[in-house]
Amino acid sequence: RKRKRKRKRSTLEGNPRRSLSTSLSMATAPFGKSTKRKSERPEFSLRPWENHQIFGCSRPRRAFTHAWQESWIPPVRSARVGAVRNHRMQDAQSPGGGRWADRWAAVSEYEAVAILQAMHGLGSMGCRILLERFDSARRALRAEHREWANTLGWSGDAVIRARRTVSLADVKSDLRDLKQLGGSVLIESDLHYPPGWRGMSDPPVLVRCLGSPRCLIQQPVVAVVGSRRCTAVGVDLASRFSAAFVDAGWAVCSGGARGIDAAAHRACLRAGGATIAVLGSGFGCPYPPEHSELFARITDQGGVLVSELPVGRPPRPSQFPVRNRLVAGLCVGVLMVEAGARSGALITGRLAAEDYGREVLAIPGRVDTRGSAGCHRAVREGWAMLVDEPEQAIEQLETQAGLIGLYGSKMGLDDESLVSEDS
Repeated sequence: RKRKRKRKRSTLEGNPRRSLSTSLSMATAPFGKSTKRKSERPEFSLRPWENHQIFGCSRPRRAFTHAWQESWIPPVRSARVGAVRNHRMQDAQSPGGGRWADRWAAVSEYEAVAILQAMHGLGSMGCRILLERFDSARRALRAEHREWANTLGWSGDAVIRARRTVSLADVKSDLRDLKQLGGSVLIESDLHYPPGWRGMSDPPVLVRCLGSPRCLIQQPVVAVVGSRRCTAVGVDLASRFSAAFVDAGWAVCSGGARGIDAAAHRACLRAGGATIAVLGSGFGCPYPPEHSELFARITDQGGVLVSELPVGRPPRPSQFPVRNRLVAGLCVGVLMVEAGARSGALITGRLAAEDYGREVLAIPGRVDTRGSAGCHRAVREGWAMLVDEPEQAIEQLETQAGLIGLYGSKMGLDDESLVSEDS
């Protein structure tokens, strides 16, 4: 017995490949029978570093974790070749792929801006930096990785990873879906790009519109925002103020959400005015879904739906605060109705007041409930003005003569030019 144990130990230490195959074959053999011969082995190899070549795994699978097995694993040449092939195919589909950069010469400016917008980690600020550096999105896509790294202050690997997160096929598919819905695309060089967005520090480089985009610049815009879980008094106040804004020649903007937003949109439609809904999802997945009929009425009566997201993007919580900046930058002023202490309406109002220099108005509510705690806090801190009548709100908004002068006829645009541009 001692001699047999010595022989087995020497075999394990001397030939690891033989010992591993022997141990695996003994483990898979039925009890009471001898191990299978080499000719009777199954199709797949019992060595874990060879199974990936048969089953198409990206890396070898290790069945055991003993130290003597980890000491020798041969390099997988087929997996490395496949990885190099995949990277080359991905570079061919991604912008800035070295010798494949010529394929981006046929891309339109709208598609190029959409590609920049879809890159992960770039954001509105990064897109604007690239557009200012290269003067156009097409030139930015054809630039080398090194130029991007110097412009953005990134490493070369970060630029390559960002460029590989988007493909031309996905962008073309999204724009095709938008065209089938009857929508259009706006970039900063377009005529209908809102003047309020041009002065923002992080303006949207591309927005998707469904409806008539001329209402974005034809009239001065006021935003009406508030709580989703509002009271009947809040709905009545939002409706009354929105109808007064329409009668005074203002366009009302909101987020299309439940509660105060929906009440403001419906009041504008009843008054025969234009209303703008800035969504936090794509047009293919409108949120909330029960407002699909309301969104259809907005587009039918001369309003517009606006979204910065692709058509098929579902609603996500992180997208709504980003959406709020579009509402705050688009308008001349913001009216808050029943805004909570930690609500999206309060975020919109603070962005408008502190970052974009807009006028913020707040309607007070009951002090024994927390429904209007955000409005009371804004008035107490001094960045919002208390109003209780529509005439007070309109009078205060008219003090923003500089922003109001950017809209309508003061931009040098009349109705005939707007109609011809739409056609």
